[in-house]
Amino acid sequence: MKTTRALVLLLIAAACPVPLLQNPAAEAKIIESNKYTLYIPDNLEQNKKYPLVIAFEPAGDAKTQIALWKDLAEKHKLIVAASKEFMNGIDPAGSFSTMVNLIKQDDPACPIDKSRVITSGMSGGGMAAHMFSASHAKLTWAVISNCGTIHPYYYRNGKPFYGRNKLAVFLASRTDSNYGKMKEDKQFLEELGWKTKWIEFEGGHMVALKESYERAVTWLESQGNGLPKVEK
Repeated sequence: MKTTRALVLLLIAAACPVPLLQNPAAEAKIIESNKYTLYIPDNLEQNKKYPLVIAFEPAGDAKTQIALWKDLAEKHKLIVAASKEFMNGIDPAGSFSTMVNLIKQDDPACPIDKSRVITSGMSGGGMAAHMFSASHAKLTWAVISNCGTIHPYYYRNGKPFYGRNKLAVFLASRTDSNYGKMKEDKQFLEELGWKTKWIEFEGGHMVALKESYERAVTWLESQGNGLPKVEK
């Protein structure tokens, strides 16, 4: 009897885009799919929704992003989805569509607060975070860009697409060639009504230290009672 029940649960889980979890509020979970890695922190409260961080990386290295965000996810109770599909030089539409589907699903095992979606990434991943925020403005609440810049297309044509009254954190290094451009991005978003935070670190074009990401998330929390909901 136990063997039959276990087999049935296995077959059901295999058919689901995100495996079913018997107790969503228990231990932390790392869930792998061919399109992303999902990290769900432990001790989540039943019937409560939590912010989602969508993490992009230039080479689709989801493991690097999960390692970067894991401790922050536990401390601040963030669900993290690290894309395996997005890569520099490849049309991001497919990877964006995957994340949109993840946001829109209603799974108690992955209790996403759809009004608190944060996009993030380093270099080309940061550009992807900006692109997602423009192409899916109604789904995005905040952006954390680490040495990533806004694509020139959105300077020329993107203003009508961008949402208003959102949040952006820039993790920048003075010795990075993108430093000046990121300053321009900051001004661009502020002109659209975004509230921004500038955080500098040393080292040039590289992943910022975890303490910089901690400052970024803490600043987002400071904008309201916990992580505030997006204004659309």
